[in-house]
Amino acid sequence: MLSLRLAGHEDRRSGRPDEHVRLVTRLLVAQSITAAAIGLLFSRRQLATIVITLVMVAAMCLLATLARSGTRAAWMTMFGLELLLFLYGVSRFFAARYVGGTLFALITVVTLASPRVAGAYGVRLGRGADVAGESVGAADTAPAPLPGDDAYQGRPIA
Repeated sequence: MLSLRLAGHEDRRSGRPDEHVRLVTRLLVAQSITAAAIGLLFSRRQLATIVITLVMVAAMCLLATLARSGTRAAWMTMFGLELLLFLYGVSRFFAARYVGGTLFALITVVTLASPRVAGAYGVRLGRGADVAGESVGAADTAPAPLPGDDAYQGRPIA
């Protein structure tokens, strides 16, 4: 079996992948099973629909394998593809009233956007960064006090 785990994203005690990485992997496997079940049950025995469903399930299984790596590139790929899948599902809903895996894609996108899950993949979500690459805190971006404010205390405004 192909193992794509990296040492930096494993639990140091057991050598297993981070719990957040395992969560995303399980979500993607469940999403592929759900997509297969829904797609094949509602295919109306049309060969094109069955083939498209099976290709999508295979792609979801490959995405789940990629998720196990725990790398930043894996997170970016998963987030982008899940967001596209959600947007495609929304367009299909408005065009044909077919929901498919749209809700599951939304759940996966929200899970991937969680700061703890993103951190498990080495992605830092935040508002911005300074030159050194560290995140800028609220104290660093606070406006300078103006004359008349309690914090002014007679200092010249720079």
